[in-house]
Amino acid sequence: VGETEFLQALWYFNLVRNFGGVPLKTQPSVGSDEFVKVSRNSVEEIYKHIIGLLKDASMKLPDTEYGSEIGRADKYAATGLLAKVYLHAASSMQLLQPKLTEEIRLGGINSFEWTDSDDEGNELTYAETIRHYYAKAAEYAKMTIDYYGGEQCLELGNLVGEFYPVESTRDVLFEAIFSQGLSPNQGSQFAFLFGPGGNVNYGGGWNIIA
Repeated sequence: VGETEFLQALWYFNLVRNFGGVPLKTQPSVGSDEFVKVSRNSVEEIYKHIIGLLKDASMKLPDTEYGSEIGRADKYAATGLLAKVYLHAASSMQLLQPKLTEEIRLGGINSFEWTDSDDEGNELTYAETIRHYYAKAAEYAKMTIDYYGGEQCLELGNLVGEFYPVESTRDVLFEAIFSQGLSPNQGSQFAFLFGPGGNVNYGGGWNIIA
């Protein structure tokens, strides 16, 4: 459950940053008619849903990766992402919101102007909400950094050497793991649905995704 909450939060975070308010779906589909004329939820609803998912996921996920099954989300992948979500929301509320035109806001769907409550349930003003979100971003970032302690391998001036070919270090909170050199047929054809077909020499993308 913690893994699915983390993944749903990650995908909604990508969606809301790219498209603003998107339809929020929390129940399984029972028919294709559910996707006809679906209304968009507000950015506020999406962010609060993401934060709720990640808070719950951080309580359910284990502290470390699942033995040999590297690449799966753990507790500190959730807290790290939660810090990023809080930081992005606070910065958008403070810096982006004043620049949004009415056309972009879409009647409030894409607006970053909302309030929240603190950890004790006290209602906050807009300015207090921004400060609270920044404080939560710092809290979850520190929680994530403190867990790893002095084991970070990243050093300034050697970022290329750390990111490639060095992979799957404790600095990488969450990543997609791919194997190579085992079999030319390993993997899935699903990725090809999203790439241009045809030979690469003629502007296509076949095997580029592979």
